[in-house]
Amino acid sequence: MLNKQQKQAKENLQEKLYNFMKKCRDILSLPEYKNLADITLGVLKSKSVVINQIAPELSEEISRKKTCERLYRNLQKDDLAEKVQQVMLENQSSQIDSETAIIVDDSDIVKAKARKMEGLKRVRDGSTGTYDRQGYDLINLIACKRQAEGYRIIPVSSDLVSRKIETDSLIQLTHDRIVEVIIRSRNKGVFVFDRGYDSRAMFEFFSEHGCSYIVRSTAARGLIVEGREESFIKVAKSVQRTMKV
Repeated sequence: MLNKQQKQAKENLQEKLYNFMKKCRDILSLPEYKNLADITLGVLKSKSVVINQIAPELSEEISRKKTCERLYRNLQKDDLAEKVQQVMLENQSSQIDSETAIIVDDSDIVKAKARKMEGLKRVRDGSTGTYDRQGYDLINLIACKRQAEGYRIIPVSSDLVSRKIETDSLIQLTHDRIVEVIIRSRNKGVFVFDRGYDSRAMFEFFSEHGCSYIVRSTAARGLIVEGREESFIKVAKSVQRTMKV
């Protein structure tokens, strides 16, 4: 049972998220928009993403089965996710300034015990490097913007890849999202990457698009210093730094 303060916070969150979803009104049909708004509200109320648990929270004057069928029918439209994604990209990218860090994170969601979930694929185990786990690939872009009271976290883009797709295609999808953010933010902000992006192909991509970036380098990375190739670690240790993390 929620206390008065928790109930008020929940209602405020529901109202803010519902108003946020209004940004999609112009690019969706009325049934699509109503469905999206209902699901958003249902997720907050039920604290679940399972349609069977969302449906009762909507208190519709039809059976739970028919409510579920309506929600499923609209969710299964192939272009719905991309439409919503484009609206979110436009809105969130417009808030990025020159000092905003844009964190690019590719990860995975493992469903080790799942057998019948839609779109399951083999995902990489970061510890062993093998592809022997069932799950989904996940690509997130999250902006971190400094404000007077601290930092604001701005979710920019999220892609859950639930179909069989080659590694090269995953990289291309990441490139596409980065380019969209570059265009919509007018090339502001600094992209931040883990060492998985330490490759010549990625550096060529950054150079081609003229974006600012920080990449965590691998120990094997070499740098050309005064015409000679030197170990990245050796060069890094020789640099006099004014700050440490």
